[in-house]
Amino acid sequence: MNGVPPLGTPKPDQRAQLKKASQDLEAVFYGQLLQSMRETVPDSGGMMEKSQGEQMFTSMLDDQISRLASGRSEHGLAESLYRQMSRNLAPEVVPATSMGSTSK
Repeated sequence: MNGVPPLGTPKPDQRAQLKKASQDLEAVFYGQLLQSMRETVPDSGGMMEKSQGEQMFTSMLDDQISRLASGRSEHGLAESLYRQMSRNLAPEVVPATSMGSTSK
């Protein structure tokens, strides 16, 4: 068929894109969680206020932690989202093999 997949067949990269989008959403969730946690810690009490550089570094650190955490969990939010959303994709077509065919 000139290299065109049959109708209803997902593109090979759709599952990979869905997996990446699920992990990205989980990273956003972790980032929001870390940001909310940091807001509960009072800034005052130290001798100096937080500088703009320290705030930027903390934000970058939280982003990195959230990306790493989302990529490492096997049973987290990303995996649950992927399983749920992948149900909407057409099933993967597995090429038929000649298993069980014996010739005598």
